[in-house]
Amino acid sequence: MNLEKNFKIEHRKLSRQEIIIFMSEIENTVNITGYSTEEWENFGKVHVATFNNELAGVCVNVDVSKDFTELAVLLVLEKFRGKGIGKILFSTGLDEITLENKICYTTTRNPIVKKLMTEYNFKFLPLQKLPLPILFFNIKFIMNLYRLQQYLKKKMYQNNLKPFEYGLLDLEN
Repeated sequence: MNLEKNFKIEHRKLSRQEIIIFMSEIENTVNITGYSTEEWENFGKVHVATFNNELAGVCVNVDVSKDFTELAVLLVLEKFRGKGIGKILFSTGLDEITLENKICYTTTRNPIVKKLMTEYNFKFLPLQKLPLPILFFNIKFIMNLYRLQQYLKKKMYQNNLKPFEYGLLDLEN
């Protein structure tokens, strides 16, 4: 398969149909808590991957503060996994954060994303050691009714959820 010839990444807003597809995929993925429709509609830093003009994946960056941006969503639709699309999306999101001279923050419990974070030399930190702007951002993030419902729903069906891991990438240090 020739990924380069048939693969494209665009920086654009998502359509309502694309939002529905990603939300449905996240609902069936234990490693992502998720975002509401309104949040998806308001995301400004979205990288959409297509393969043969078919929706394949997404990467979303969310500003946490003036110094930090979260690589908040990295999702490749199941049909397209294993082709390197996630790594390209991760790199694209990271490049955007770097160009803005921000420190990249991300959190995951997905072993594939953790591997990418290790490859890019992220520093893993316990939750209590994260910078204050990120801690406040996380409190606000989790106190969202939609996310609380999704978390509890996933927790009901997955008693052995792995804990989230937190990473920072500051290219200046």
